[in-house]
Amino acid sequence: LGKQFLKLRVHGASGGNPTAEESFKRNSWYVLGIVSSVPVLGLIASLGVLIAVIAIAVTISTDPLNRGWHDKFGNTTVTKEG
Repeated sequence: LGKQFLKLRVHGASGGNPTAEESFKRNSWYVLGIVSSVPVLGLIASLGVLIAVIAIAVTISTDPLNRGWHDKFGNTTVTKEG
């Protein structure tokens, strides 16, 4: 919903919609959020989520194509529509 509101679109390596594999890779860091609900691992996973979000922000701001590490890992790009 956030990307729709901001009129952003995720593209796969072929230029069209990302494949299931590309999408899974791009969003795989979300697993840390699920693990953070486990009592013992929660604190460590929450710290991992924070580090992942900071790493994504830093890599987006330093990359000439504005690709975060998750985009590079998933071989995807995000563009602004019209």
